[in-house]
Amino acid sequence: EIKGAEDVLREFTGLEMDKYYRPPQGAFCRTNLEHAKMLGYKTVFWSLAYADWDDKKQPEAQKSLERLIERTHNGCIMLLHPQSKTNAEILEQYIVTMKQKGYEFCLIDELVNSGSTT
Repeated sequence: EIKGAEDVLREFTGLEMDKYYRPPQGAFCRTNLEHAKMLGYKTVFWSLAYADWDDKKQPEAQKSLERLIERTHNGCIMLLHPQSKTNAEILEQYIVTMKQKGYEFCLIDELVNSGSTT
């Protein structure tokens, strides 16, 4: 499946996949982690997620913002689903608030390659 996704991306965009693997739903076994590694992927899991994936049951924006703010920690890798209307509503305020609290945002490459998650 990973190779197939690489081929589709390359065919339609001319781009190569970033070499990060997030097992769907966080479900994994040793074999799929080993296959991802053999293909040159680093497996990355999230350390913070919330129930934002169901389009028909979107969480209330203010409660979601508060939940994310209180659960954010140094080195946090947050899983936010792109189809979430709530996430679209709160993302700017979340970023502004966390920057005011002294947090910095970076690309996963920077976090992984820094050797530090603080």
